[in-house]
Formats: sequence, structure tokens, C-alpha cells
Amino acid sequence: MSYKFNRDIWIASAIPIEQKLELAEQLFRSQKKELAHDQRISRLVAQLQHALHLSWQCMTALGIGKSCAACDSTAPRGSCCSRGLENKYDVSLLIANLLFGVNLPRTHVRRESCYFLSPRGCTLTVRNMLCVDYLCPELEAKLGSRAVAAIQTVTAEEVTTTFLLCDQIKKRIHAWQG
Repeated sequence: MSYKFNRDIWIASAIPIEQKLELAEQLFRSQKKELAHDQRISRLVAQLQHALHLSWQCMTALGIGKSCAACDSTAPRGSCCSRGLENKYDVSLLIANLLFGVNLPRTHVRRESCYFLSPRGCTLTVRNMLCVDYLCPELEAKLGSRAVAAIQTVTAEEVTTTFLLCDQIKKRIHAWQG
């Protein structure tokens, strides 16, 4: 693909992703019971599970994940899921993934790509809004405007619920810290 979002503009972060991963896992282990018993978090997890199912069903039907993974495997300097994109992920979003049973990765598959991108697509279940919403112009053209509108309509619930879940997780983190 000719156009690459974020190519050669690496996103910096004050905290390396490895430290965010470690902190998320530590907080999750120490507060797992509290998270599980928080009714708002439980309700949002159930809502998000439904929204994710609909989003992934639509994305799979449209071949979005396969197209992006194929592009990344052939692009000499990575794809839209480029190096540094993982820095958009904060601890609350990583904890949200742990709530969904995701095993957070410990290494890059390809240094030119996002830390979370594997040959089969994203290793995360709960993704940053940018990762959910963004389609490169080539993929948009391939899919057509009706398919793009359909995926944006379906993913709107995922994005909104992810935001609300992460907001609730942040509130819990602040409560833990006193």
C-alpha cells in the first residue's frame, strides 16, 4: 500500500511499553478481585464483549485484519500499525485486555511495527480508538464507502464502551492509590 499512517513519525512515550505492561500486570494481579466485584466494570465488560463480537464479525467479513496483516508483512518499513503506535496504550487499556484474558506480549514480532501486531493481526482484544477507527485510503477505496460506513457504525459502540471501561478502571486505580 502506498500511504502509511504514522510512517516515520514514531510516537514517543515517557514510559516504555515494557514498563506499562509490567505495571498493568502488577495492578491487575493485586486488584483482580476488586475489579471482578465492581458492578460498573462488570457491566461494561459485558457490553464491550458484545460490541467486540459485532466489530470483529464485521471486520472479518470485510477482510480488514487479513489485509492489514498482509500489508505489514510486505511493507519494507511496516504498515499503518507502525512502530511506536503501542505508545498510545495506557495502563488502563492494558488492564482492560487482562480483564478479557489476553496474554500481553513480551516482545516485538517486527521492530518496524506496533509492539502488539502479529502476523495474524493485533494481539490485543481491547484496542485504542485509533486502531479501531483508522483505515488507510487504499483499504477504504478497496472496501467502498458503504462498507466503510458499515464498519464505522458497528465499531462506534466498541469505541464508546472501551472509553467508559478505561475511565472506570482509571477511577479504580486512583482509589487504590488513595
